[in-house]
Formats: sequence, C-alpha cells, structure tokens
Amino acid sequence: MSQLLLKIGKLSSPVKDYDWLNKNDLFVLIKYGDQVRRTTTKWDDNQPKWNESFIFDKKNDNIELCLYDEDSWSKDEVVKHDTITPSDINTVCCEIEIRMEIVKCVKVEELKQVATTMINLKDVNNELKHKSKYLEDRLNKIKEIMEG
Repeated sequence: MSQLLLKIGKLSSPVKDYDWLNKNDLFVLIKYGDQVRRTTTKWDDNQPKWNESFIFDKKNDNIELCLYDEDSWSKDEVVKHDTITPSDINTVCCEIEIRMEIVKCVKVEELKQVATTMINLKDVNNELKHKSKYLEDRLNKIKEIMEG
C-alpha cells in the first residue's frame, strides 16, 4: 500500500484572538478517511510553527484540516477549516497553498530514496575526508624531509 507523508508547517498569517486574556492556543486536526492525526498545541501563539510530519496510508479520500483554539474550560473552537481533494495529492511532492499554508505532501517511498542517497553521500564525504587527511599527512612528511 502506498503511503503519504503530510507535513504541517506554519500559518501564513496570524489569526485573530479567540481567547479573552491572551493569544490563541492553536493545534491542527487532520482527518484522512478513517485516519486522524493531531499536532501539538502551540500555546499563546497566533502565528505558530509546527514543523510536524504525519504518515498516512494513501486513500482516495479528502484530507480535512481543522485549525482549533484549545480551551481548558470550554469547548475547543474551530478557527479555520480546509479540504484537500485527492486530485491535489498527486505524484512526487505537492505543495498545496491553502488558507492555512501548512501542507506538504510527499510519497514515503521517495523519502526513503532521498534518505538512502543522503547516507551514500555522507559515506563518500567521510571517505574523502579520510583520504584528504592521509594526503595532508604525506605532504607534511615530504615537507619535513625536504627541510631536514
């Protein structure tokens, strides 16, 4: 089964205060078919940054995004709501600019390929550092011989 990585980033613009005494306590609730995920609550922040990622089994359903103001003493309030249709979730990576500007969709298989490439590049980089150190040591020995 194909999977989908959904990244919740940040709000594009601040939202009005829903709390009486301080700023909002915001979180995002994500519903994708029968799968539900929730970000952490960002306390006293009207323009939060979550940078949280969620993996879903890919379905042919809409993704519902609800931005809430969390309240301790009363019901959480819906601040914004948006829907992403299956046609918005296409191939490699789709950055969907919605009113909340918080969504990035990527296929998990492609993330695995990127991670593998990054690991391979890290190994090559480590090998080059090792060879560079070896050549530097050899050069220093040659300089010592030439000076001595």
